[in-house]
Amino acid sequence: TDSLSANVAKGWASVQTIPRAVVLDDKTR
Repeated sequence: TDSLSANVAKGWASVQTIPRAVVLDDKTR
């Protein structure tokens, strides 16, 4: 289960990279 959780976390991390950048950019504006 550890490796599965790690895979999911990594997947979400890469998926949220763009939205997170947009949100942070919006906040800093």
